[in-house]
Amino acid sequence: MKTLVRRLSQGEHAASEVQGLQRALDKSYTQLRERAQAEWQRRCADRDPSDACVCVRIGRAVRQHALTS
Repeated sequence: MKTLVRRLSQGEHAASEVQGLQRALDKSYTQLRERAQAEWQRRCADRDPSDACVCVRIGRAVRQHALTS
């Protein structure tokens, strides 16, 4: 049975693009965390076990401008 191609509305198209971008970002962050963990373990192997627990937060930089009078 042949399926018909359904045309997406603008809202549906935008939503699917956003979901695709979210999946791509999740994948990139996962790879970044895995590489960072591997590098940490390579450099700090066989040291204090508490060193193996590291938290990395990536976020948007916020600039604060000085107010002038």
